[in-house]
Formats: sequence, C-alpha cells, structure tokens
Amino acid sequence: MSWFRIQLLKTPKYVCQRLLNTHAKLSPLADAFNYCHLNAENELLNKTTGLFTQPSLISPHGFQSLVSSTMKECHILLNEAISETRVRKMVQILDDISDSLCRVADLSDCMRMLHPGEAYRYSAQKACQSIGQLVEELNTNSELYNASIRACRSPPINKLSPDLHMDNVDKRVLDLFVADFELSGVQLQDPSRHQQFVRAASLALNYGAEFIEACHSPVSFPSKFIPNRQSNSIELIHPLTDHPDSAVRLATYQAYYAPIEGQEKRLEQLLSARHEMAQAAGFKNYAKRSTLHSLAETPENIEEFLQHVCQKLHPIATEVVREQFLPIVKSCYQKMTDNKQNQYDTNVIRPSDLPYVLGAKRNAIYSNHLADYFSLGACMEGVSQLANCLFGLRLEVVPVESGETWHPSVVKVNIYSSNEKHSTELIGTVYCDLLDRPGKPAQDCHYTIRGGRCVFNDSNTPSYQSPIITLQLTISPSQSKSVPPLLSLGQVENLFHEWGHALHSMLARTRYQHVTGTRCSTDLAEIPSTLFEHFALDSRVTLEYARHWRTGRRPDPTEMKILEQLFIARGLGQSVEVSQQATYAILDQSLHSGPPEDILLPCARLTQDSMDGLWPASTQLLSDIQCKVGLSDWLNCSPGHICAWPHRFTHLVNYGGRYYAYLMARAGADLIWRRYFSKDPWNSSSGQWVVKTRMGCYKISNRMMTSLAMSELTQQEPFVQQIYAGRNGGGLTVLWENKPSSE
Repeated sequence: MSWFRIQLLKTPKYVCQRLLNTHAKLSPLADAFNYCHLNAENELLNKTTGLFTQPSLISPHGFQSLVSSTMKECHILLNEAISETRVRKMVQILDDISDSLCRVADLSDCMRMLHPGEAYRYSAQKACQSIGQLVEELNTNSELYNASIRACRSPPINKLSPDLHMDNVDKRVLDLFVADFELSGVQLQDPSRHQQFVRAASLALNYGAEFIEACHSPVSFPSKFIPNRQSNSIELIHPLTDHPDSAVRLATYQAYYAPIEGQEKRLEQLLSARHEMAQAAGFKNYAKRSTLHSLAETPENIEEFLQHVCQKLHPIATEVVREQFLPIVKSCYQKMTDNKQNQYDTNVIRPSDLPYVLGAKRNAIYSNHLADYFSLGACMEGVSQLANCLFGLRLEVVPVESGETWHPSVVKVNIYSSNEKHSTELIGTVYCDLLDRPGKPAQDCHYTIRGGRCVFNDSNTPSYQSPIITLQLTISPSQSKSVPPLLSLGQVENLFHEWGHALHSMLARTRYQHVTGTRCSTDLAEIPSTLFEHFALDSRVTLEYARHWRTGRRPDPTEMKILEQLFIARGLGQSVEVSQQATYAILDQSLHSGPPEDILLPCARLTQDSMDGLWPASTQLLSDIQCKVGLSDWLNCSPGHICAWPHRFTHLVNYGGRYYAYLMARAGADLIWRRYFSKDPWNSSSGQWVVKTRMGCYKISNRMMTSLAMSELTQQEPFVQQIYAGRNGGGLTVLWENKPSSE
C-alpha cells in the first residue's frame, strides 16, 4: 500500500470542471469529503481486492474463511501457551490470541452494521457469533488460565523461563489478561459453571443482535399528517423531533416509539442470559461484573453519582423548562388551527418536544447562512489542523482499490507523523463512512478494525502494526450535487467526538493491542472523545477552519460574534439534557441489577392497573425512575408519553451496565479541558502532555485501576464527589474533588 502515500485523492476532473465556478477548492482533504457523495458516479479502475484490502473478503463467503483460519491460529497459540517448553512470554502469546480474535470480531461487527449487501451482513453476523463463542470458550479454558496464573503470580521454577524477562509493561498487561479471565469465572474451577457461562454468553450475543436489529427497524407513517408531503406514507428512521409543527413531533414520536412486537421478550431474554453469565462467573449481577476495574469501580458508586447529578440539577432544570422551554412550546401550539393546545399541561414538557426546544435557541442563532461555513470538508479540515498542532499528526486522503470499501462514499484517510525526522511514518488508517443512506443504522460510532501493537518477524526484528479504524456518522447528503453536506451544530460536535476516538487509537502506540486506544474501561475511553467535542465550536478554533463552501472566505467580524455566541450557547439546556440522560443510565443499571423477573415483573403488574393504558414493563420502569428523581416536576413522565422508548435503547446491548460512562466522561473531559486547554485550545505542549501521560499509564508495574489514569492526567486524585450545575443558561460544570483526608 506504500504507493498510495504519494498520491492525493482529488475530486474527479469532470466534477471539477462542472463545479469550478460554483465552489471554492479549500484543500485536497476538505474537497475529498465535501464531494465524496459524487464518488458513486465514478468508476474506480484500480485492481479488485476484498474489504479492507483483505483478499478473502472479496465475497460474503470470505467471513467463514476468516473464522476458520482464526480458529486454527488460536488452537496453535493455545497449545504454545500451555506448553512447558514455550520460548515466548505468556503475555506475548495471549496478545497474539487477542489480536487474532479481535481482527475478525471487530471487522465483522462493523460490516454487519454498515455493509449495504444483505449477504455480507448475514455472513458478518454469523462470524460475530462464531468468534464470540470462541472467545468465551478460551476465557473459560482452565489450562490457559492456570498457565497464565503461573506466569503472572509465581516465580518460575525453570530458570530459563521466558517470563523471567518480563518488564513492568509485560506484568501490567498480563495482569489485565488474568482479570479478563476471571470475569468469566474460570478461577472457580467448576467445569459445569464454565459450560453454563459459555452457553449464556452465546445466548446473550444472539439476543443482543436481535434486539439491535429491531431497534433500527423503520416505521411506516402516513404522510397526510405532515404538511407539504406528496407521498402516501414515509418511513421513519427516527421521530421528526426538529419539525416546527408540534403535532407532527408528537405523532411521529408516538409512532416511532410504539411498542415493537416481540421486543420486550427479547429484552427479557437478553437480561436473563446476562444475569446467568454473571452468576456463573461468581458475580451478584451483571452490573457488578460490567463495572469491575472501571473508573466508577462499583454499581453503588454509580448510583450515588447519578442520584447526585439528578439532585443537583433538579431545581435548575425545572426553572429552565418553565421559564425558557415552555414558552417556546406554547408558541408552537398557539399556531395550531384547532383547540389541541388546551390539552397541553403548561407545567411540564412532553418528551416529544424536548429535542426541539433543546435546539431551538442554538438554531435561532445558527442561521442558514452560517451553515455554509460548516461543510463536512471544512469541519474535517478543523480536525486535521488540531491533530497536527496538538499531536503532531498529518491527515491525508488516499485512493481506495475497488472492493476495499463497502460503499463508494467511504473516504480513506491515512494518518502520518508530522515529525520532520519521520514525515512518512504511517501511524494508522481511518475509513470514514459519514453520510446517511437507506438502510444505514441511525447512530454515530467507531469500530477498531485492527489494534496497534508491536510485532516481530522471524528474525525477531520489531515493527509496529498500525491501527485501522472505521468511523460511522449519519450526516444527510446535500440535495444538490453541487452543494457539499452542511452540518448542524450537533453534527459538528459528533464529528469531533468520533474523531476523538480515532485519534485516541492512533496516539496510544502501546506494545500490546490488548490495551491500545479505546480498549480500556468505557468511562475512561469516552473521555478523549468527549474532550475533543470542546474544541469543535470554540470560536478560537472555528475561526481557523470555518470556510464558506462556495467562496472559501472566513466568517466576517459580525459572523464571528455570532459564532462566539454559539460557543456560549453550547451549555443551553444541558441541565435538562443531562438529567434525562442520567435517568437512562439509572434504567440501564436497574435492568442489570438482577434477574428480569425481579426487575420487570412488578412493573408489568403496574401497567395492567394503570389508567394510562397497557405499556411494556420497561416503559413503566423508566416512568417510575423519572418520577422518583423528580423529572415529573418538569417532564411528562407518564407511560403514555414515554411510549416504548426502551425498545429502541440500543446502548442496552453495547453498553450494558455502563451507560453512565458518558456522564462520568463529561466530568473528566471538563476537568482536563479547564486545566490544559481553556486558555489556549491550540496549546501543543498541553496536547503532548496529555499523550505522554496517557502512555505513561501503562508503565506502572502493578495493576493500575482506571482512576489512577485520571490521577495521572489531572495531577490530583480523582474522586467523583460532587456535580455542580452552574446557572449559565442551565449549563453543567462538573467539579472533581479530592478525597477527604479521612478516607
């Protein structure tokens, strides 16, 4: 692939000629993203290859080939690990196993979600299931665990043992491998429990996939209820919560979040399988298992954290809704021609109206002509500038071979070190699937296709395996081919957030892939990405990257003042948003706190006796939680208005027991921002300090709890004790306090 380095992906010649007089060429990188939607028209003449340049993935059958070869490779590595005559360190063998498994599992997970071909998605799903089962079989392999324990905790009897030469990094990572083994209960030395765990884990994987598939199912909605719609019906992939007509918002919300047939059963099956997993592994419940070794450390700490968030934000959120949000809603209802506005409770707001009013004030500032400065390409230029200034990285778009990507609009970015001595050193690759299309899941996320790590050839010469990442966003393509995609404020922040994940993976050049990038606790992994959001709309940053897509000019002084107001407005209504998110995190914790019959059955009885109609038990549980923490003082928390929202809560699958991580990450990111970047977001010394400190976390000899990582970054002992809600537009400022000396 080295021949690609000296090339730049340029907008096709016929496109350039057609658009020459209608848009400004900003940079090769910006232009590649601004007009990636035109790639569908281009015929790429490069040689044919498979997905991610893997020849076997030239067809859907290639996934089975990958699974078969991975199973054989893992079997060979397993025999090496348990051999008394092995010549390599145990940690090296375990990392080889982990790398082999993750390469197939993560790639397959990405393709089952993003590939437009049904056959590819089906094969990728089957590969996920096969590798998932293999992972749990290895995690419960007593021979492998015992061999790891001997290497980790016992002085080797054999004076020639390779484990005698382990350094602090080797010991640290081997410790983490052992901890992962014990999450499966292998230390209990009970074969029947091992089998029970593997069976339950396989079921949980299958139920989770079915639940997510149903979450993303579109809903047919009669277009007669939407003004100026010509077709008989439309497919909703999300409720139209940004529509100016409150009746449309309510109707589409109720339609989209109506109970999904069979989904409550799928949820119960998923929770039951997870509880069985936890019990088989020796844990009280799944929440306890999922938060072990996290920043929060225990479900009890999480509950205290979330309750404190709700308690502190309650008076401010109530005031914001009643004084700022409800007048906006009332104004919408007064424009209706019938008397439905009289049905609106003037003291609380409906869930269907909340996203609209949250964005109303910012959208009022963000006029249409300002959106012209935030084309996809211009925003990507901002990401590139920050990566270069803060971290010494250079982003370069490169061409793809035919078959390398799953859709023509996917853009491939190679990342190089901008250090003068190593200007051509490839750091990693990011495949950017950023535009929405039919059938694409409506979520923003990233996938680690290949983790970074040190590798050795047959002559024991070291080299570095560069990471490969895929970013998924759902930015709406422009209606006109001559106009690039223009981003909303939320999309700008989401773009920077996902690139925060990608840069995290690029910069974490660890020896072992088991601890590279985002392969750490979820609450810690979300901090770099949340931190990167702070840069997105800081006027000192937007001044450098915001460019008009047509003229290429910067915002004028008047427009810059508006952009400064936008940065201030970033906190508008966050007390409301964070309070609602906290209840979703409490719901996640509750659902994973025991067997589903203990959690949901009492709620099911309540729904049968309710005057609000029969709703799923999960809806009643969410309603109870929101009422208990006080959201009912400003939000309509009745099941009839919540609807079956939990039926589309995809994070229950991917972040089971860990949804709180987003809020805790905001706390950590806010602290780092204020300490290192608030005075100067372009401070390269601060950027390098954060990178070096993150890397230094893995040089600690004993098991490093993730709270110690935050201590290293912030130069104080992190103890999430207090959430302080500032009154600046209902914004949220999170304070981390030191532990009291008595503790």
